[in-house]
Amino acid sequence: TISLDQEMQQAKKLYGEAKKLQEKILHSIKVKDSLPVDDIKQTTDAMVSSIFRNQDALSCMTRLRDKGSYLIEHSLNCSILITIFAKHIKLKDSIIEELALGAFLHDIGKVFIPDEILKNKGKLSEKETKIIKSHIALGLKILEDAPKISHIAISMVSEHHERIDGSGYPNKLKADEISKYGRMIAIVDSYDAMTAERVFKASMHPINAFKNLMAESPNAYDGKLVEQFIQCLGVYPVGTLVKLESGKLGLISKLNHSKPLQPFVRVFYNTRLNQSIPLSELDLSKNKFNDQIDCCIKPQEFNLNLLGFFKAAFTD
Repeated sequence: TISLDQEMQQAKKLYGEAKKLQEKILHSIKVKDSLPVDDIKQTTDAMVSSIFRNQDALSCMTRLRDKGSYLIEHSLNCSILITIFAKHIKLKDSIIEELALGAFLHDIGKVFIPDEILKNKGKLSEKETKIIKSHIALGLKILEDAPKISHIAISMVSEHHERIDGSGYPNKLKADEISKYGRMIAIVDSYDAMTAERVFKASMHPINAFKNLMAESPNAYDGKLVEQFIQCLGVYPVGTLVKLESGKLGLISKLNHSKPLQPFVRVFYNTRLNQSIPLSELDLSKNKFNDQIDCCIKPQEFNLNLLGFFKAAFTD
């Protein structure tokens, strides 16, 4: 393992390359070219390696969202999140690599869903809902023709919308009928969707997304897996923007597993002074800082250039 700052440049480069690869994949599918499986595996394996060196670096990257690039970023973020999740519950390295690949491809069928349905701001009609749900069958069809795609990846594509109580789709599977990996990707997929800023809905703070997952367990989600997922990301995941009781704003830079409500925060702005302050890192578990998290916030609440501050805090 290495420090966050040491890994961040590599993580930033990996994230950018993975986004370009997702764009390449979507184009290949549309023009009916073969899926570049070797390129995908090379990319997801590199992300797994980065997460094993320091998971917080790529975890940070998942918090920088572009609501115009949801489809590309969502699959990439799910790949990162499920790798962190699988590492936390100590699955075999070979399984983790398959999970990263499967998550990277889990929504691949959406490339054939019309944009006007994917970005519909209103209530979907019965016909539109049926079209949306067809993305699973479309994704499986794409993977049928791709070599070297494991049964784990296939199950993640087919099961990520199944729910424990049988209320999911496409096959209304229940409980143990859903593979462990299907139950894991369902949690990760829902969490990332809830915390994403999209054209038709506002993003949710991670802590509220966790509350939703807990509230819907064990009916929709595997309760034990939800608890483990929250434990691995922390109450305030790395990269989350928070306001401290002192009025300072900062980004969570490191978890504190023994005291999850007192992580490390890199502060850069003072809301009481309405101005930037020199970048510094606070360990909230240390009495000398005498400060605690007040709430999670969104950059638009204070008209902040979050990307600029993020770069200053983590990548410059």
